[in-house]
Amino acid sequence: MANYIYKYISFAKFVDMIQKQALTFVLPTIWEDVKENSYLKSWIEKQNKNMSRLYAEILADRTFAQSWTSLAESDAMWRIYSYEKQSLRIKVDADKIKLLNSVIAEPVIYDDRYIDYSNSGLRKDEIFLKLIAQKRTAFSHEQEIRLIYVDVPEKSKLYPAIESMFIASDILNGKPTNIDIEDFGELVKKLSYLNLHHAKISHPISFAHIDSFISGVLVNPFASSWYVNTVKTYCDLNGIPFEGKSKLYEGEKHE
Repeated sequence: MANYIYKYISFAKFVDMIQKQALTFVLPTIWEDVKENSYLKSWIEKQNKNMSRLYAEILADRTFAQSWTSLAESDAMWRIYSYEKQSLRIKVDADKIKLLNSVIAEPVIYDDRYIDYSNSGLRKDEIFLKLIAQKRTAFSHEQEIRLIYVDVPEKSKLYPAIESMFIASDILNGKPTNIDIEDFGELVKKLSYLNLHHAKISHPISFAHIDSFISGVLVNPFASSWYVNTVKTYCDLNGIPFEGKSKLYEGEKHE
């Protein structure tokens, strides 16, 4: 039996997705929740100001994500992602997510505390992914699956850039030499001009190579009949399975 994940989106974003045959991942720093990156930032700030810290800073600004959910349907999801009662729920087989190039599916951890993984035995890249997929417990109803793409600069490009700014050779060799705070901040700024830091705010992830990537489209339970027909027509034209209008409230009376 297939294991699905779901995403609630507007019709405009759905059309954009189909036309481009791609998912648009964005920097978590531009999401509406201002605390979205607080756990990751806390961890980065605890790192010594050396090559490892610099690399973590760069990764944080070159990591893109998109929110999905393991929850097939709920009153909360339809109301939060209503788009004036015209939202859609797209369904994708979790196995097909594995076919997306360099994308990692990370279940969100809901915890209001900063989780200290320093003695967990996890590698730093594993800690990085866990912290970027942590949210406050107030959002636990979303049962989120976070799709993550890390646009890692090649070391062959990164190292010469640092070397050109006369950083000590022992840092280049990975030794824990500290950098003065002012110098470290200036170095991060300079990297932006080398397209290694703050490169962009979004990144397209193509699914054109995956047959029948979208397994189904369901329409908001409060949508009007004309809108349901419009979505059905568009799905039919693009060979996408149409699941009709949600029956979550069938038999109930709503104002």
